[in-house]
Amino acid sequence: MLEGKVAEHVGAGLIAAAAVAIVHTSAMLIVADVITWIVYRFVGLALLRRVWFNRDIVWATALIAAGTIAVL
Repeated sequence: MLEGKVAEHVGAGLIAAAAVAIVHTSAMLIVADVITWIVYRFVGLALLRRVWFNRDIVWATALIAAGTIAVL
């Protein structure tokens, strides 16, 4: 009898956690889209062409640094 109640609570917790994750992800995507649209609409692509940086180099450097720190 107790096992059924525990399973119900665990199931309810998982559903709540999934709902929170979905709402959070949706909100983050909507905010990112709005910011992107505002920048595109008012700043345009000219700024991006001038200030663009290579994120691959930054990402590779961060991975190398993290690996080096982990080894040490």
